[in-house]
Amino acid sequence: RPSSGDLQQLFSYARHYGVHHVALTYPSVGDHRYVTGTFHTGGRGDLLWLPVQTEGYVRDWMRELGERVGRWLPVPD
Repeated sequence: RPSSGDLQQLFSYARHYGVHHVALTYPSVGDHRYVTGTFHTGGRGDLLWLPVQTEGYVRDWMRELGERVGRWLPVPD
């Protein structure tokens, strides 16, 4: 579960940058998951756990991270 500090940080980033969709990312060796919540202002904040590569090429790991973040990004209107 996200801590109250995580949620406050998400809300603060959204307000500071004037955006409605923000995320904090965390490294993960195991299960890769997403936690989504909404703010009382109508914005959305997500917590993303992204895999840490322990084997193979860094280039492949970076490509996987890019794909995961790309799937998270909202589609523009």
